[in-house]
This record gives sequence, C-alpha cells and structure tokens, in this order.
Amino acid sequence: MITPLALLGGVFYSARTLSEPWATLTRVDPLYYLVDATRKGLTGFNETTVWVAVVAAAAVAAAVFLVAATVIARGWRLKP
Repeated sequence: MITPLALLGGVFYSARTLSEPWATLTRVDPLYYLVDATRKGLTGFNETTVWVAVVAAAAVAAAVFLVAATVIARGWRLKP
C-alpha cells in the first residue's frame, strides 16, 4: 500500500505538471501533503499551504489510530 501512495505522492515530480486524472489522484493521496510539507521545510518551495498538510496528516493519523484501536479492542486475529 505504501509503494503506490509514494509513487503518487509527488516525491519525484510536481503535481502541477500532471494531467487528469493523475493530478486529482495525487491530491487525494495523504503522502502528497507530507512530502509537500517536507519540501517546504527543506527548500522553501511548496504547492499547498503548510496548514493543509498538517490537517491532512492529522486526519490520516487519527483515522489510522481509530482503526488500530478498534482492531485491538475486538481482539481480531489474536490467539486466546
């Protein structure tokens, strides 16, 4: 799951140079915002605002945390 997200995350290209539907898919990818915030910190160049990147990262982190907490609470695939 990480590899497709990384390839669509704008690591190797600018999202502005993509045609549709790839530009939309890139902007839906949560790794895009993490990469863009890192790029802003290192080079000063960014395509989105830092606050959008922080909100996107926090939303993904909260969703993953809730899924993990639910799986642990149910004991899914845990041996008795």
